[in-house]
Amino acid sequence: MLDIQHNTAALFYKKARQVITYHLQQESSEMFEDCIKWDESDFWRKT
Repeated sequence: MLDIQHNTAALFYKKARQVITYHLQQESSEMFEDCIKWDESDFWRKT
């Protein structure tokens, strides 16, 4: 089909996923910037 090595295809796939992940993280951090406020007591609360 494309006549490329499997290692090259795997590297391209990995890099593309990293770029997509980076942009999704940036977008989600901007979207929820002021919506969620974490407090340390939320992590140490005993039930």
